[in-house]
Amino acid sequence: YMFPDTYLFHPDVTASEVVSTMRNNFYKKYDEELQNKVKKLGLTPDQGVILASIVEREARSDEARRMAASILLKRYKIEMGLNADATIQYALVKKGTLTPPADGWWKRSLTKDDFKINSPYNTYLHRGLPPAPISNPSLSSLQAVANADPSTPYLYYYHDSRGVPHYAKTLEEHNANVANYP
Repeated sequence: YMFPDTYLFHPDVTASEVVSTMRNNFYKKYDEELQNKVKKLGLTPDQGVILASIVEREARSDEARRMAASILLKRYKIEMGLNADATIQYALVKKGTLTPPADGWWKRSLTKDDFKINSPYNTYLHRGLPPAPISNPSLSSLQAVANADPSTPYLYYYHDSRGVPHYAKTLEEHNANVANYP
């Protein structure tokens, strides 16, 4: 894994030096302490990165990341589908449905057909975690997973058009949030 950060390199740097620097920085951030917290949650360090990559795309603030991580971890532990839209967006790019950057990196409005895409990254069709990360998670997302609380009462989250998160315990409550907070 490589950490998304700002780096200053000499113009003569080699590709392998860049990769090495970014990888070393990743493991400085995703250190033994965070990895041990992830293990205590019943995930491997790699699974923690995969979950954090979804959290990175699903939430924007530290608090929203903590809640999304907790809800997604709870879903994972009870073997409920993660149903993360970001994984659909990634699957579309991976399958070549979108051509970044011309079409954008992430499709904003997903259609019913998009949710049917045959991909191991489609967390609506496949339970559990996707086979690999869908983005480079920030330190905030890695920390959100490490500090996730799978005992959260919520199973659903929804971010309205202003980015405000709304949480629900039941599908009915979730559908009401979607209807009431466009």
